[in-house]
Amino acid sequence: MIQGRLGQLRPAIAVVLGSGLGGAADDLTDKVTIPYRDIPGFPTSGVIGHAGELRVGKMGGVDVAIMVGRVHMYEGYSASEAAFPVRVLGEIGAKTVVLTNAAGSLNPQLATGDLMLIVDQINMTGTSPIDMNTQRETPFIDMGRAYDPQLWEVVTRAAAKTINRPLHLGVYVGVKGPQYETPAELKFYRAAGGDAIGMSTVIECIAAREADIAVIGVSVITNMPLLEHGASHQDVVSSGSEVIPDMKALLAEVLANHHHV
Repeated sequence: MIQGRLGQLRPAIAVVLGSGLGGAADDLTDKVTIPYRDIPGFPTSGVIGHAGELRVGKMGGVDVAIMVGRVHMYEGYSASEAAFPVRVLGEIGAKTVVLTNAAGSLNPQLATGDLMLIVDQINMTGTSPIDMNTQRETPFIDMGRAYDPQLWEVVTRAAAKTINRPLHLGVYVGVKGPQYETPAELKFYRAAGGDAIGMSTVIECIAAREADIAVIGVSVITNMPLLEHGASHQDVVSSGSEVIPDMKALLAEVLANHHHV
């Protein structure tokens, strides 16, 4: 169904945009827009900051598929349903996916407005999108290199060339939500090795690796709950939108160079 609407577009790389980051898809050319509700089986989100559209077009001369918004398990979706869009991206040809999100800082070195390249993750959702009845040879997926180390170099070079804000490397903790964490929980996740925390991404990463899709992860630090003991979704969306110009530039550079790995 989707391929029939894409014409000559063949996206080998896809992007999932998190809360407040939808504007990073505005510069696509030769664009085809497909609302999630028009894709059979595709879940839809009612959360502010998630437009709910698949946009396929060109950015920096490269064919790319961009999910503007995602669904979350806290909306009542299962892990398998939350991962379904990533599986669809694989079906339309994506070999690499860039997972972006808005995240709270667990590390005092990460300030609001910083970007963090995700180098590893801690799945605290208590579940997995992998079906034990998979047709794969085994359901046991190696997550030793969940985020492709070769692609880290692509992102760090792109950041050095395009943005004027720090790009940190760190570990992302994924929780189910929707409640924000207590001070004790935040200290626990920090002690466990987490640098940033959010309510998405980890399930999508697992599904991508199951489908042999390489993963890049980028968090926008939108609040600092460990230091301030406070957070709101409006603050998250607002802070995310302020980073859009840099995110656009970073994505364009990554898209133009990821195939050189």
